[in-house]
Amino acid sequence: MTISRLINHPTFGNLQKLVTLLASLAVVVGIFFAAIQVRISTEIDRRQTTLNILRPTRDEAVLLALQRLQIAKELNKPFEEILTERVVLDRNLILNTYDSVAIYYQFGTIEKCIVKAHVREALDLVIDVLEYSNVPANACARITRLRNDLNALKCSTN
Repeated sequence: MTISRLINHPTFGNLQKLVTLLASLAVVVGIFFAAIQVRISTEIDRRQTTLNILRPTRDEAVLLALQRLQIAKELNKPFEEILTERVVLDRNLILNTYDSVAIYYQFGTIEKCIVKAHVREALDLVIDVLEYSNVPANACARITRLRNDLNALKCSTN
């Protein structure tokens, strides 16, 4: 058999259709797996971004600042009596750290349940200390809103 006779043979047409169908199917499967890979990659990036944003809340400087302001509050002295440059720096560090978490949370760019797991318990103390240190209510409004949103958020415990 010559090549021209093979090409003109009726079985060859059916085989060609089958090969074309299999090639199309392979392309569709490839696109499907690519879409899944993009989705998984996006989730991993989002979780990593969340952890990077939350990392400063566990920073030693922030924890020490929070501890110093908590101790100052427990002394039952008016904030003005203990007002020093260090106290103001501590207050601003805490405010800026938790405010940035609140901003990212508000824009939905981070995993909300991860935020809840990492900072929910600290928010009551943070807000309490910021109120004690005479931070205006509008300055910590985002942090207060973050606490309220996290209280209402339902997350699975998996």
